[in-house]
Amino acid sequence: LRAGAYTDWVLRVARRIELVPGVRVGLFGSRRPREAPSTGRKRWLIPALDPRITARVTLAPGAAWLSSFGLAHQYPSLRLGDAPAPIVSVPGFPFDVSQLQQSMQGSQGFEVELPGDVTGSASGFYSLSWGLTDLSASCYQLEPETREPPTMQMQIVVPPYVCPNNRPVRGRAYGLELM
Repeated sequence: LRAGAYTDWVLRVARRIELVPGVRVGLFGSRRPREAPSTGRKRWLIPALDPRITARVTLAPGAAWLSSFGLAHQYPSLRLGDAPAPIVSVPGFPFDVSQLQQSMQGSQGFEVELPGDVTGSASGFYSLSWGLTDLSASCYQLEPETREPPTMQMQIVVPPYVCPNNRPVRGRAYGLELM
């Protein structure tokens, strides 16, 4: 991230209702040598706007309903050849690609004040992401080839992976968070 800024506003809509709209603005930059046989360096500067909103509704003294929704952007993962991203990757833009990974996130939950100045909460969340390069549905592991029996020297074996199509994919995450 080259530069970024975030701001939000707390709006008390009614005595028990609070809305907090916010926005993050970011400028993502990346620079690297051009793909061979070209020479020189390629530079990307990509702006991103991430709006979000949170609502808090007091249901009773010490109990509240919480809701949030927002969009988020991040760098894609650069891979080393066909190796899957969990093995070798760094943030940045692949050759001829300047698309950020994007995510739409939402959550709903409840918050309760407990004895001893403790606050407990339970929230369900859902996230839909697209433009993912760190998870590719077309990456798979090949069975290791037959090898000679090990010698006295330690051998490091990296399983062979194949990613014939490193195109971005979609993903989702959902669950329950208890705090």
